[in-house]
Amino acid sequence: MVGPAHVAWMLAGLIAVAQMNAPAGRFTDRTGAAHAWQVSKARELIWEGAPYEPIGTWFTPRVLAQSSTDELWAQDTAELASLKAAGVGDLIIDPGRSAAAISPEIWQRVINHLEAQGFRYGIAFGTGLDTPLTGMLVNPSAFRIPEVHDGMDVAWDAPNADFAWFVVVDARDGTQIAEQGRIPVTGGQASIATGPRVSEGSVAILYPHGALRPARHGTIPDIWSGFDRYRDRLLLTLGAVKFGPGLRFFLDPLGPPVALDGDAEHFVPDAPAFRLEWEAFLARKYPSTTALATAWSLMDRDIKDYRAASGLIPLWSRAKGVPFLLDLNEGKRYQIGGGEPKFWSDLFECRDAGITYAMTALADLLKREVADVPVVYTHTGLHRVFAGTSAPGGPDGLGAIASGQGQALRMATTEAAFRQANDSPKPLWFLVSSFGDEAPGTAPTREALIAALDRLRGLGAHGVFVRASSAAGSEQATWISEYARRAASRQSVGSGPRALPYPAAAAGLVTSGRIGSGNVWWVPSLAPGRALDYGASYAGYTIRLPEGDSVVLWSLKGPRDTRLAVADPRKVQAFEPDGTPVEIKIDQKARTARLIVGADPVIIRSGGQDIFPMEAVEDSLRELRAMIAEAQSQKLPTQDLRYRLDTAEARYRHRDMATAYLMSRQALEGIVELMQPYTWIEAEYAKVQTFTEVVADAGASAGMYLSLNTSSPPPRDGYTLQLPFRVPANDTYDVWIACTPPGPSVSPFAWIVGAGETRTSAEATVVGNTYLGDRFCWMKLGSVALSAGNHTFTLRVTDRSSAGSAYALNVDAVLITREPFTPRGTARPQAVPGR
Repeated sequence: MVGPAHVAWMLAGLIAVAQMNAPAGRFTDRTGAAHAWQVSKARELIWEGAPYEPIGTWFTPRVLAQSSTDELWAQDTAELASLKAAGVGDLIIDPGRSAAAISPEIWQRVINHLEAQGFRYGIAFGTGLDTPLTGMLVNPSAFRIPEVHDGMDVAWDAPNADFAWFVVVDARDGTQIAEQGRIPVTGGQASIATGPRVSEGSVAILYPHGALRPARHGTIPDIWSGFDRYRDRLLLTLGAVKFGPGLRFFLDPLGPPVALDGDAEHFVPDAPAFRLEWEAFLARKYPSTTALATAWSLMDRDIKDYRAASGLIPLWSRAKGVPFLLDLNEGKRYQIGGGEPKFWSDLFECRDAGITYAMTALADLLKREVADVPVVYTHTGLHRVFAGTSAPGGPDGLGAIASGQGQALRMATTEAAFRQANDSPKPLWFLVSSFGDEAPGTAPTREALIAALDRLRGLGAHGVFVRASSAAGSEQATWISEYARRAASRQSVGSGPRALPYPAAAAGLVTSGRIGSGNVWWVPSLAPGRALDYGASYAGYTIRLPEGDSVVLWSLKGPRDTRLAVADPRKVQAFEPDGTPVEIKIDQKARTARLIVGADPVIIRSGGQDIFPMEAVEDSLRELRAMIAEAQSQKLPTQDLRYRLDTAEARYRHRDMATAYLMSRQALEGIVELMQPYTWIEAEYAKVQTFTEVVADAGASAGMYLSLNTSSPPPRDGYTLQLPFRVPANDTYDVWIACTPPGPSVSPFAWIVGAGETRTSAEATVVGNTYLGDRFCWMKLGSVALSAGNHTFTLRVTDRSSAGSAYALNVDAVLITREPFTPRGTARPQAVPGR
């Protein structure tokens, strides 16, 4: 029998194991003094028994980034003196180029000065491992040119490419390839002249080859070809530097942050060293090439060996392109047919394993051979390479990225980093390693900077490093110093927020960030779950948590006495976000669990039973009755709607809440189409559009959105979308759009309804919070006077983004309404306003 003593003994053992695997070390500085450190379960760095929570800035010594001249050294020491005089005590030293390319003597000169001035500092690695990763970019959506015919000159923009493969394919049958071949890319341009085999209305697709373009926050270097040489150079350089007691951590030893989004999501590396690893991976995973061909859904099974398989290039990505694998050397195609091919998942599994190995190996090497201080990697998105393991060694912290000011403070990546640090099997130091505004040359006010730092630390960041704007000069350094002193006086060991995760499917309903005024934050999670939309009554989601499957529910109408219909209410438990139990009144006869649900979420566990808020059903039925009465007053046909109402009410009386709610909502959707209090148009349903792809995302409205992301020149009429709609009466209507928040990396656009006045995105106003991880916001475009009847909304992208060479814009939905609208992610307006 296991008694309390045994349980206590087992718990103590588990805690001991967790503490044993917690990152810890002992740094011996150049004077011989030892500095013990560890990462606490609250994800803070404990240095010599006290929390180290820096509020500092980045500094790039000119003698490291450029050359070691007396003039540049004088400028560096003057700037450091200014920072010191302002009270800044913590720095991240960015060498501006690869840390391994700088002589130990120059590094030592900088380190000696930092130590003499009493700075605490982390070392970044600049461009680090700067061997570019080469390969094929397989993104048919971004390099697709429609309406191709014979005798036509076709051209693509292909920046950074050295050559490309092209196909011209029948638009109706992707297996019918009229032309294909390898072509040169000159000055970032690739072109072909189509021949007589190309039929009218064909599609031309380009597959550029070249170095992987960096994503917004980082890139993937060629660790397969360059890791050994880089590691050896780094040891020769930093291994000869004598660090003093001011050293605190290493940041991103591979160089720029590892980022697996952007082009990396469509990239097939072809470096010889990667191909060898890829070949070995396939040989380990599949017992034969026949098994491999089956997993890849190959109709042709004559792959000679694993080496041949490792050289194949897919001509599709995300269900776009043509169903073939290509042997680039021989020009031979292998057709795909049947189930979902596992090529891409296999490729990414192999690639990610290599990246994880390099991150871990380099962290362990630095701590063993250079200085035993924490090694931090910058988190660039929810991904398995940042997940951490329970094994000792490897990375000791995750650094988050934040940008923007005030209401535009973008924290999606910060929240995702916090979640992965929180989910890691061993505690990881969590800090914001890079905070700065997106637009160069801009600077926050003192109030905006303090508010942002408060919010970042409120999320649980145990340290923030600001990329200080040159527009602020020493003034911003003073603000940073003032805040650092204030924060130090409020530090407490073991403090930190709690996280309430939400699944990807609920990203359109949840406003990320602090929940109410408490110490719990909503953060994105990779855990499975689904969104729960109860109209204007409640919102919520299901999610699989370590504690069990849970329903997270909140009211959209303030605190409400809520009855949950459930088979056995005795099994229902409810908690506030901080874990405080919520009082539940059980009515076994009525089979309800009754509790107060307010604007802050309640976490409900029912032992696997379905639950349904009865008030949501009653609200929906009430709204439907009101809409039917309004329709009758307008002499509109309501017989079918009344039948649906009667049926839904009957299901309610029989306590079939889910069916009653579903039927009432379907009836409301029908009456909205009939009476048209508003028109909600899904962008991805546009019958006429020249954007690059429709992206499936569970958190978007209707689970998809329309995306434009290409550097290719636009077609004759530009990158456009057209959405037809109808309004019921002559009136003035507001036009809203859910799209990418405006910024340097987003293209501007113009819009028009019918033959009216053309207006621009610069005239629009962002309203409310962003959703889907800061990827979308609601913008009020303006108002238009419309006559009853049919109209067309047309949007045209007018230019490339100001920060790059791409045309980039995502659109989720468009709303036309004559009623007041309060944006709430993907939630639609109420059919009867104010009810």
